[in-house]
Amino acid sequence: MSETFPTTHTLGHLAVSPRAEARIDRDEIAEGLMRHLHGDWGLVTERARRRNEEALGRGGQIVSKHLAADGTLFCIVTEQSFPFTVVALSDEMA
Repeated sequence: MSETFPTTHTLGHLAVSPRAEARIDRDEIAEGLMRHLHGDWGLVTERARRRNEEALGRGGQIVSKHLAADGTLFCIVTEQSFPFTVVALSDEMA
C-alpha cells in the first residue's frame, strides 16, 4: 500500500515554458511540481516562504524554486485565483 501525503493547494491549469521544457528533464519537472504541491518551496528565501504560507490561507501567488541535476534553476508559480501554474527557468520569471 502506498503512503499518501496531503497537498497544500491545487495546481490548476499547467503550462511549461518552451525553454524550461527544452532544458529540464520531464521527470525533474514532475518532481518539482510534486514538491511544490506538497509545500516544499525549495530554494526560496525565508521571506518568500512566509508569503507562500500566507497565500495558502488567503489565496494569492505561491512560488517555489528548484535546481535541476545540471544546475539549472527553475521556478514554479501557482496563481490560486485562476488557478494556473507555470514552470519556467528562473531568468524567465524576472
